[in-house]
Amino acid sequence: QAFGAPAKLDVVKVGQDVGALTLTAVIDDAARAKLNFNSGPRIRGPLTLKLKAPLDKSGADVEIDLAKTTMESFGGPPWKSAGKPGKATLQIKPGPDGVQVNNLVIEAGTLNARGSALFANEGALKSLKLAPLRMSAADDLRLDLDGGERPKLTLRGASLDMRGFIKGLTGGESDSHEARDLDVDVKVGAAIGNNREQINNFELSGVRRNGSFTSLESRGKIGQGSFSTRGSEGGVIVIKSDDAGALARFLDVYGKMEGGQIDLSV
Repeated sequence: QAFGAPAKLDVVKVGQDVGALTLTAVIDDAARAKLNFNSGPRIRGPLTLKLKAPLDKSGADVEIDLAKTTMESFGGPPWKSAGKPGKATLQIKPGPDGVQVNNLVIEAGTLNARGSALFANEGALKSLKLAPLRMSAADDLRLDLDGGERPKLTLRGASLDMRGFIKGLTGGESDSHEARDLDVDVKVGAAIGNNREQINNFELSGVRRNGSFTSLESRGKIGQGSFSTRGSEGGVIVIKSDDAGALARFLDVYGKMEGGQIDLSV
């Protein structure tokens, strides 16, 4: 067994060669729970991991087959459904500061990313960089995540498809899967919503503590007017826009209004 799951281990060493090992394991939901693998996208179903490494412990090449897994998004349809092809590849190299992950490539349904990561020796994520990052076909993003007790997520790019997030906020199921402390800083050229509406020059900053946002602010331009939100620790969010009709269409809550102003506390 490896990682608490059935595994196959092959070791090849000839003469004075360094030699190499190949480890193949199927890691299911229960095995990932034992590993405390509960951050990032929620993955359901078994994945097949294949690791190839020289015996001098200088590094490893890893391939992950995601064909039998479902990768959930943030409220919209899954990024990838079970039965659809999907894979991830990466290279691992140990160092004095932890384990460096290079040449990370993820191709799983609508989720596509390339980048690198650094893990502490005890396994905690220290940093993650993804560029490009696409969670949908409309995305054009780059992501930087600084780990630690209070991670900071920075998102930049030309466009961010917000339709899945909107569905999660307005009609989807709530999900406490990612409830750890987090600082968020987002700046994109366009946040894409429903009904061909978008918020241009969209900026969002937020602070989440103990599972809820203690502050949340966003701003941009939608339709013919401005847009802004402001949240506080009390849970009240103030939404303002000089084009209420465009905002209603963006959120897909009402489609028969043109213009108007909105100043709403929820």
